[in-house]
Amino acid sequence: HFDQWDSEGGYTQIISNPDIPTDDGWEGGRFHLVEFRVFVELNGPTMVTFTGLRLHGGTPPLALTGVEIPPWAYRWVVVLYPQAALLDG
Repeated sequence: HFDQWDSEGGYTQIISNPDIPTDDGWEGGRFHLVEFRVFVELNGPTMVTFTGLRLHGGTPPLALTGVEIPPWAYRWVVVLYPQAALLDG
């Protein structure tokens, strides 16, 4: 998606941290910067800084089909973004 209300002069930052199993083919998910054909693996504590005005998106944590999800498994993500209304007036 695009964050059309972001300020052109600012950057968005995501901070991600998963607590998921490390076996059975689990992955923390990926964050994609589509226009650049780049993705960042979210397997551990990760920070990514980018402009939200470009196409971006992500996946949830991934496991093989049929693998049971433990009740304690999670990944949190905090998004800090530069709203144009706040920065540009």
